[in-house]
Amino acid sequence: LVGSTGWAENNEALVSKAIAYLNVDTAVSGHELWGGGTYALRDIFQSAAMLVDAPDGGHLTPSRPWEPIGSGSAYAVFLDHFWVASLDFSFERTGRGGKSAQYGQYHSVYDSFDWMDKFGAGDELGGVQGKAFEYMQATARLWGLMALRMADAKVLPFNHSAQAEVLGQWQAELGAVE
Repeated sequence: LVGSTGWAENNEALVSKAIAYLNVDTAVSGHELWGGGTYALRDIFQSAAMLVDAPDGGHLTPSRPWEPIGSGSAYAVFLDHFWVASLDFSFERTGRGGKSAQYGQYHSVYDSFDWMDKFGAGDELGGVQGKAFEYMQATARLWGLMALRMADAKVLPFNHSAQAEVLGQWQAELGAVE
């Protein structure tokens, strides 16, 4: 976070012109597509996913509902400090107890092509072994399609109504807290 925060603060003139920040922290650790972020970006993510071929046939489909993001990755400075609409997505896998399995090799010397090929998108607990690089291709296609749609749009494909709706829900939830 220090690097992205420092970069954004030192390049405020560029960041102030940004329309969105598309983050992919851990592209592939399984085969289940997950996305979250600013609710204004939810629809572009979902519609773009439907146009990208899935490695195992059909088209990409998110495995769970859109979720808010807040901090913990490079998007934090763009979202929380500069108020740039942001999203994060990845392919994950469900581990024991139905929770998202962690990617154990992240930022380590053990993260290799061989490891990714054998275990990156699956292991004995589930997922799809031997398909990690196909899921990385799908990640790049999805990211690229969203970027092109925003870059070429005469009107940005943001759903501000979805953002306003969720903010209203959160306000009501906070109002109910005693």
